[in-house]
Amino acid sequence: MNKRPRVLIVVNQDWFFLSHRLPLARAIRAAGADVVIVAGDSGKGAAIQAEGFEFIPMPISRRGLNPFRELSTVGFLRRTYQRLLPDLVYHVTIKPVLYAALPLG
Repeated sequence: MNKRPRVLIVVNQDWFFLSHRLPLARAIRAAGADVVIVAGDSGKGAAIQAEGFEFIPMPISRRGLNPFRELSTVGFLRRTYQRLLPDLVYHVTIKPVLYAALPLG
């Protein structure tokens, strides 16, 4: 029994996903993968869900540099990856890209 691959797209804000990565997510889904969007929640999560994607709101500060808040976000991502066991994770925007360099798995 083959399971569908699971792809996570991690982006700093839900609205940025909609404006810049929605066509990519649609193409990934059309290729046969389950796509989950992990993003900061600015109120556009329902629009992402209306597109048929699972939306997981991520605690992230776009401009903040508080190391405790950043560690909280990193911990959230680690727990999310451990729970969902994605086959591929695509990080978009600067903070998620920087987090991708950390051992989160």
